[in-house]
Amino acid sequence: MECIHCGATLRPSARFCNVCGLSQALLPQPVGISQVASDVAEEETAISPIVDAPSPSGGRAARPARVPRAHDVPSAWMPQLPDVDVAAGDGRGEDLARLMDVETVKQVALPSREGGVRTIPLPGHGGAEQETSPADGLPWPLPPSIIVGGRYRVEAILSAGPAEPDAENVYRVSDLQGYERCWSCHTKHGPEASGNRFCRECNADMLDHDYRMRERLIPAGAPEAAVPSEVAAAAASAAGERFFIQGQRMYHVAQRAEEAPRFSLGAHLVAGMATDRGQSRPHEPNEDSQGLFVLARTTDTRTEPLALGIVADGLGGHANGQEASRTAVRAVLESILRTVVAPRMADERTLPAQEASARESLAREALERALRMAVIEANAALCELNEARKADMGSTLVAVLIASDIAYIANVGDSRAYVLERGTLRRITTDHSLVEQLIASEVISPAERYDHPQRNQILRSLGERETEVDIFAEHLCPGMRLLLCSDGLWEMVRDDESARILCEVGHPQAACEALVRVANAHGGEDNITALVIDFLG
Repeated sequence: MECIHCGATLRPSARFCNVCGLSQALLPQPVGISQVASDVAEEETAISPIVDAPSPSGGRAARPARVPRAHDVPSAWMPQLPDVDVAAGDGRGEDLARLMDVETVKQVALPSREGGVRTIPLPGHGGAEQETSPADGLPWPLPPSIIVGGRYRVEAILSAGPAEPDAENVYRVSDLQGYERCWSCHTKHGPEASGNRFCRECNADMLDHDYRMRERLIPAGAPEAAVPSEVAAAAASAAGERFFIQGQRMYHVAQRAEEAPRFSLGAHLVAGMATDRGQSRPHEPNEDSQGLFVLARTTDTRTEPLALGIVADGLGGHANGQEASRTAVRAVLESILRTVVAPRMADERTLPAQEASARESLAREALERALRMAVIEANAALCELNEARKADMGSTLVAVLIASDIAYIANVGDSRAYVLERGTLRRITTDHSLVEQLIASEVISPAERYDHPQRNQILRSLGERETEVDIFAEHLCPGMRLLLCSDGLWEMVRDDESARILCEVGHPQAACEALVRVANAHGGEDNITALVIDFLG
């Protein structure tokens, strides 16, 4: 084939000219709606060896590509940009602004039915203005779908800094030429593999793999200082990494580092719980309820825990409050046993080990949804009970669902979840109360929450027809300690004293009993409940 810019002879299917360095993909031009429709309807047989696009299910599916024509819009609506390799050292860094218009990158103009021109924002922009770099006037960070270095397509922006030389953007990218070196077994393939998605050695999908790409601006007048030495570049290349310069920016692409397991043999859970009526209500029903179960499965010396802990504080007065909290705890327990535990047990009995592992991975992705639905079912159960008895019962609730090394925490009301890590106690949940809103609005100080006249006014609870559930995800580490408690504990025992007790008292059961004992010593003005779970490596 010939270069569409300088006419140089190139290898078949070349993406860039090895003489002028320019992309062989034509820049998108404004087109009419009828032209786009006719192009979509027209199926041509020319196929590019490495073209793939997002599929409706979220993955990538190979598809044929039409031969570029003057009025074509590329599949990602993005021009591919020239690549200058550090190793080449030829200094052919083109000014990217000459190769594409910044507005073309952000949007494509189409004539509207009413006359005039309308613009369609590209994926990932939503029509919003994007910061540009003063060095080259191009978007900072780069938009999703753009192709950098002739092969790396930006799939997502993971982090972004200001458009300054010391700042860095990090992207999740896919390698459109991943067939050259298999990411899994590191086998190098020749040009004959350009049409293959799967490695001939290990059968890994070479094009459907995520990489991390770091982007920095090159300081003006000192490009050499920003570029790694030839030795460093060679070492990076041997490790499957790559440095290159494009315009005024330097890039480093590497495989995503696999995170070391936090629990080498799986997490081991130890739990305890305690509750008390309190000093001021010795002869009244305890309106707090709690629930706990801990399951563990060990396969090939690795333990996979599955646990559920719940604390609920009933509202509505004495017996009604007690029944409300019991109903909430029972409903959440029954829902999780039905939607999470039972399916996992069935998988173990009926599926081969490999399929069961895959099913478990999918189930973990659904745990947050299962916990939310369990709380919603508890709310519906209380609403039905209120309608049947013409009552006004309600309950706060805080619950944790633990699978492997992740804890999903649900919260409605002012019962709380804390985590103790390296001696520091951190609150996970946010109280759904009037006082918490006043603190967030800086109307009162945090210290006033304990004696404010409206401190018992709850803005969200179970038993209401429409209530929202907050969900938090906490990644667990060995040595962490989780505390669930009702307001009868945290109002009587300040966070610093709770942290001291949790640090000093070893076993979770003893820690719960110590917390309840201190709450009573400070007045015990309400029912007191504590549930503690330790995570051991």
